[in-house]
Amino acid sequence: MSDETTPMSDDMPDTDITLTDDLEAPPPETNGDEQAELVHFPWDGATAEISEAMKSRGHAYGSYVNLHRALPAIDGLKPVQRRIIFAMNALGVRNDRAFKKSALTVGAVIGRFHPHGDSAVYDAMVRMAQDFQSTTPMIEGQGNWGSLDGDPAAAQRYTESRLSAIASEFLSDLRPEVVPYRPNFSETEDEAALLPVTFPTLLTMGQSGIGWAMGCSIPTHNMAEVIDAAVYLAEHPEATLKQIMKRLPGPDFPGGGVIVNPEKLEGCYETGQGTIQVQGRFHLENLPGNRQAVIVTELPYQVGPSQLVSQIVKGARDGKITEITEMPKDIADKGQPARVMIACKRGGNVQKLIADLLRFTSLRDSSSFNMNVVVDGKPKVLGLLEILGRFNDFRHGVITKRLEHERSVLERDLHRLLGLLAALDMIDLVVKIIRGSDDDDDAKTKLIAKLRYTPHGAKKALPIDDQQAQWIIDMPLKRLSKLNNDSLRADAETKAARIDVITGILTSESGVREIMVTELKETKRKFGSPRKTVFSDGDLNAPSADGAAEATSGAGAVGLAVHSGPATDITLYAASNGFAVAVARSSKVPNTAPITMSDSARLVAAIESRTDVPLVVVTERGTAFRVQVPALESRKTKGVALVGLERGDGVATVIADGSTHTHALIVTEKGLIKRIDWAMLAGSHAGGVPCMKVPDGDRIIAVVGHAEGDEVIMASANGQALRIETSKLRPVATGSAGGVAGMGLKGADRVVSACLDHGEDLLTVHAQGFAKKVPMTEYPAKGRGGGGVASSDPKKPTRDPAGEVAFSAPSIEGASVVFYSERGQVFSLDPAALAPVGRAVVAKRAIEVGPGDALAGVCVAF
Repeated sequence: MSDETTPMSDDMPDTDITLTDDLEAPPPETNGDEQAELVHFPWDGATAEISEAMKSRGHAYGSYVNLHRALPAIDGLKPVQRRIIFAMNALGVRNDRAFKKSALTVGAVIGRFHPHGDSAVYDAMVRMAQDFQSTTPMIEGQGNWGSLDGDPAAAQRYTESRLSAIASEFLSDLRPEVVPYRPNFSETEDEAALLPVTFPTLLTMGQSGIGWAMGCSIPTHNMAEVIDAAVYLAEHPEATLKQIMKRLPGPDFPGGGVIVNPEKLEGCYETGQGTIQVQGRFHLENLPGNRQAVIVTELPYQVGPSQLVSQIVKGARDGKITEITEMPKDIADKGQPARVMIACKRGGNVQKLIADLLRFTSLRDSSSFNMNVVVDGKPKVLGLLEILGRFNDFRHGVITKRLEHERSVLERDLHRLLGLLAALDMIDLVVKIIRGSDDDDDAKTKLIAKLRYTPHGAKKALPIDDQQAQWIIDMPLKRLSKLNNDSLRADAETKAARIDVITGILTSESGVREIMVTELKETKRKFGSPRKTVFSDGDLNAPSADGAAEATSGAGAVGLAVHSGPATDITLYAASNGFAVAVARSSKVPNTAPITMSDSARLVAAIESRTDVPLVVVTERGTAFRVQVPALESRKTKGVALVGLERGDGVATVIADGSTHTHALIVTEKGLIKRIDWAMLAGSHAGGVPCMKVPDGDRIIAVVGHAEGDEVIMASANGQALRIETSKLRPVATGSAGGVAGMGLKGADRVVSACLDHGEDLLTVHAQGFAKKVPMTEYPAKGRGGGGVASSDPKKPTRDPAGEVAFSAPSIEGASVVFYSERGQVFSLDPAALAPVGRAVVAKRAIEVGPGDALAGVCVAF
């Protein structure tokens, strides 16, 4: 081997490594059974276990990435964001000053505080200026700052910026005596380690980041609500999460939208982690040619109109979205940045289109909680209570330090004024001492020996100190005037009074807290704004841009029509194929329902309701939809599709959601029952949610809304009736769960209806028009699973049998009853025409039903 130094690459460490003849060369390769000799190179350096070395270095790197890049601190800011604001303040680019080039700020940040690439700094700066990213932008931009559709901002040399008004305001407390400072990367100047934010920016800015083995995701919140929550917690330190959530119910996204599952929020806020569903808001508009279009007016957080349009086009090309034949249109403008029109094809099912949009596009999206924050120098996932509590502690500390600093300055100034006043009281002696002194030191010694003052709060006079003596020597002659003497005394009294006030505040248990609460309320007054995002169980009928009411209900899903003006009483007729017609309610009962049905369809519901009351549609296979009332018709028509049905499914019933029910009992044809909370139906949406798992060969035939303590009567085709107590049934919380045995059936018998036990009598109606009225007392309450009691005999009268029972319904005195048949005939019956009889009495013909038709149900008023 030669003595030449081995060339080194740029990637190798810059050390002097030389290969010399002192190092043995490895022997030549061997063959056969010979074993090569292992050569040992001499090494006098330190040794390390590789796994431990990797762990320690990885931990050091991870800690740097998490603490100095990815995660925010309690002031709600990541290091780069904090440094941007700090640098802009140092440059004087505040809200009351002129805009300056963004490149100036970027250069200052990377040159003085953040030694990273300029693109990373500018990207962070852009996000802080975009009002669709946060409810409280920290930067006010001028120029092209990007769009919700993902259009990038213009280059930093073209845009201009300055701090927003809210950022400029909380920087008034920015000084080392109030918040902690630390040296910058070059240790040439200090930078703020935290900013003195005046409200919980951690919850309003909307932070997300990915670090080393951990991440952060904090949705944006409404500043007014966040402040209300912080104030309440400050005034009630023992407040519970439920009490706080009454003030801060959930996130508030800049683009609005609807939180589909608000019941998940409590868990997210308790643990600091979780996921919620957010859905855009939309309504239907009628187009020429008897067509309808879905108009999207709000989108989930960080979803742009172009993104939605491209997803719809892709879904249509892939065969997933089948109800459109033309390109969706982005019709947004400056007044409404999100507005997309999706036209349903002629004769298409608009509800299926809605369900497909919710399923295959970002019209419904998820928003995650991972509230990972740097506290006490370490990452920690915080719940809502701890975030607000730590902010209050931080703000309490800022105000305390601010007051202590103010008091310190006042005490120094007062100390100087008291020394000057002591000199003015003996001004002739002071002049004589100064004129007769050899130098300043001699003068100070003589002044200290002659002059005395009484410190603030003390009763005993003390000699002036060296610093006061120096101030006296430096005092200009103009201070000797009587006017200046009076001014100095007034100034001293003012400062002394303020020192007393501050001391009282700092020593009081509630003094600092009251200031904090007052400042929080003032921030809310100046910068608070109404909530934009709503909840699925809230009031979602907000006015749209064109003045119509957006019929978004349930989980923010659309209804079938846009109703403007006051609510109208209606009668709704629904068929098993999912189509429905709504007409204005009339005192005159029609002879036929105003709905044209195919041969395979049958009328399954006729209800009285209002145009502003949502509808709950339950299918035979156990899916619940919550939709709006369709547009009113004045003529007979096939109606509008309420829901999109899967093959082999059909509508079992339609219920108006304007009642005060607390629970619902689902009943199947083979006697299964399932009790659920009414909220499961009220919380459904146009995309459909499961409410019961129905076995093959069975189907849902009734859903009975009821309150606690109500009893339900189930009726079978063979004339049996079973009265059960609903309070003995435990509500099932899972929509995908099946039912339990409700009514025991014999042979080919089947359950045909279920109703509440309200009223004095039970009206039993046979399919071919026979009816009877039996006192409700003849139906004793039984446990579930029984066969009930005989209510009416389908085989009698013998010559003209009544036939199968169609349904049972309560008979209320003085109220007329309107029946409907499977083919849409409508009949009115005065219950007074039927005298109450016993269960054993044979039913009498009450209604003439057309050939091939059968009674199906009774018109229900909510």
